[in-house]
Amino acid sequence: MTDLPVACSLAESDLRARQGGVLEHMRGLAKEVKDLESGYAFRFAAEDGLLVELAEIIEQERKCCPFLKFKFLVEPATGPIWLDITGPEGTKTFLREVLQLP
Repeated sequence: MTDLPVACSLAESDLRARQGGVLEHMRGLAKEVKDLESGYAFRFAAEDGLLVELAEIIEQERKCCPFLKFKFLVEPATGPIWLDITGPEGTKTFLREVLQLP
């Protein structure tokens, strides 16, 4: 795959709306956020419908931020769900800004 730029294709106003809506909601659902070398890992409690909800968010994000890489880990039984969001150099800074992480 060719190198994709670390940039969102949404207009600034659409990005701000996404940040205050679906991305803020996703951050609120996360029980823990861990630093990764090239992004972040988000831990979620196993709740009915959560995998579908997260998959819908990923589907939308892939359209405007094609450089992002998403990886799910679903622990056995009622264990947590982990979502890793990573990408090329610059992704971690981009995610920190867009997701308003410390």
